[in-house]
Amino acid sequence: MLGVLGNSIWFRASNHNTLPPVEENSRFNGALNMSKTPEIKDDELYRLLREGEIEEFNTRRANGETCDLTGADFRSVDLRGLNAEGLDLSNCYFRMSNLRGIDFSKTRLQGASIHGAQISGTYFPTALDAREILLSLEHGTRMRYPDPAE
Repeated sequence: MLGVLGNSIWFRASNHNTLPPVEENSRFNGALNMSKTPEIKDDELYRLLREGEIEEFNTRRANGETCDLTGADFRSVDLRGLNAEGLDLSNCYFRMSNLRGIDFSKTRLQGASIHGAQISGTYFPTALDAREILLSLEHGTRMRYPDPAE
């Protein structure tokens, strides 16, 4: 059970399976290969993000440069100010990252993990249930939700 008391969110496990099961070929399989280890990518735009050059990353993306960030390791990276619109961050690892104020509403986050991340003011895709966010934040589970593109 998920609830709010004052300024805090609480979660209580029950004997009921409150999250939909993941079945073969289900609409939750948009997370690609969730067993893959997060990777440090050999890509200049990815390097910009890891080094905190968020404005440069945003500018270069706005000028048409692209990169593959799926499955990337963003452990302990400060990503505040990131323009995440249209990014595919499926299976990314955001443990202890600073994600405050980022708008992920138009970003693919299937299979991403946000364990211990700072998420104050962060917008998530509307299809992503609050329970999934809370489980990932507190326990490091991979977030799963229906892919709106399907």
